[in-house]
Amino acid sequence: MNNSNLIIVVSHKNGKIEDHIPYKPILVGKNICKEKSYWQDDIGENIANKNRNYCELTALYWVWKNQNDNFDIFGLNHYRRFFKGRNGNTLSNKEINVFLKKYDIILPKKLYWKKTVCENYYKNGNGFRKDLIIIRDILLDKYPEYVETFDYVLGKNSSSYYNMFVMKKINFNNYCTWLFDILFESEKKIDISGYDTQEARVFGYLAEILINVWVFKNNMKIKYLPIKNTNFFLFNIRMG
Repeated sequence: MNNSNLIIVVSHKNGKIEDHIPYKPILVGKNICKEKSYWQDDIGENIANKNRNYCELTALYWVWKNQNDNFDIFGLNHYRRFFKGRNGNTLSNKEINVFLKKYDIILPKKLYWKKTVCENYYKNGNGFRKDLIIIRDILLDKYPEYVETFDYVLGKNSSSYYNMFVMKKINFNNYCTWLFDILFESEKKIDISGYDTQEARVFGYLAEILINVWVFKNNMKIKYLPIKNTNFFLFNIRMG
C-alpha cells in the first residue's frame, strides 16, 4: 500500500515543491506550469476556472475526476500547511497507514472560539448568513437527513478547517460526490456579483463547514492532528 497513498499539495504558483511519497504538488487555476513535477488542475475534467470561488477545491475535484483509479488513500494539504506527525515532523506515509487502520479520516485539530461556527462565518467577514441559509435549504431538499447535523455544527463553538483531510478511497468518493453536488447547486442560488475578493471564496469557505457536517453525520472515527505551518518547500521539511 505504500505507493498507493496520495496527498496533494495545493499551490497557486510555480515553485520547487518536490515529489515525496505520498505528497504530490498540484497547481491550481488557469496556469502554465513550468515544473515537471507538478500536476495542473486545468487539464482533463476540471473546474479550474472556478478557482477564485472554490479555492483548493478545484484541485480536489481534479484529483477525484482524473486520479481516482490510481490510489487507495487520498488527502489534501496546502503548500504552506501540512499535518504534523511524530515529533512534530510532517505526517509520513507509514503514519498515514497506521492511523487509517484505526480511524476513518484524519482532520486538522479543531479551532475554538467564543462565537458559534455560524457567527464566526458571517461576523468575521468571510461570508454572509444568507449563504448558510441557502446551503441548509439545499440540504433540506437533496439530503434532508443531514439538516439536523448541519444545525448542530453551526451551533458549536469549534470546528476543523482548511479543507484538509486524509481518508480511504471509498470515503473520498462518497464525500466528493456529496460535496460537489451541494456546491454546484449552491452556485445557482448564491449571487456573488457584489462580493469582494475574500467574500468570493464562498464555496471554499462553505466546504470547510460541510466536511464537519459530513463526518459527524456518517459517524466517522476522526484522528485530529495539529497543523505545521511553514514557509519552506516540501523537500526542506523533515518527514516523520
